[in-house]
Amino acid sequence: MKWIQTAARVLAILFVLFISIFALDALTKGILALLMHLVPTFILATATFMAWKRPTLGGLVFLILGLVFTFWFSTFRDPIVFLLISFPPALIGFLFINVKVKENTLAKFLFRFLTMCFVIFVATFVGSLLSIGLGVQEKLCISRT
Repeated sequence: MKWIQTAARVLAILFVLFISIFALDALTKGILALLMHLVPTFILATATFMAWKRPTLGGLVFLILGLVFTFWFSTFRDPIVFLLISFPPALIGFLFINVKVKENTLAKFLFRFLTMCFVIFVATFVGSLLSIGLGVQEKLCISRT
């Protein structure tokens, strides 16, 4: 179980660094613009700190952030963007929750519930892929007529 906890922490830190790269374009616009672009980084860093101290709660926060990122940044429209922006917080959340699953039955129940939520999360992603595919087919049909 120690390796799962270490993997979750390393992935969380790497994801925070990855998201903070997107703020570098605001360096030329001033400090206020940079701080605005770093808001997701601050939120993720807070979630990482929370997960470090209380893995189950932090894992739940990461899962919620994965869902929020999906709809706030509209990552469901592009599969690659979804896999880069919305999927990592969900994966990190499951790893943090999995750290405590073996310890008590409430955590086992919570893990099963969150596994079901994760399946719904993936189904939403697959549905977005299908809708993108259907949208492309509709555009092709319109352009032929």
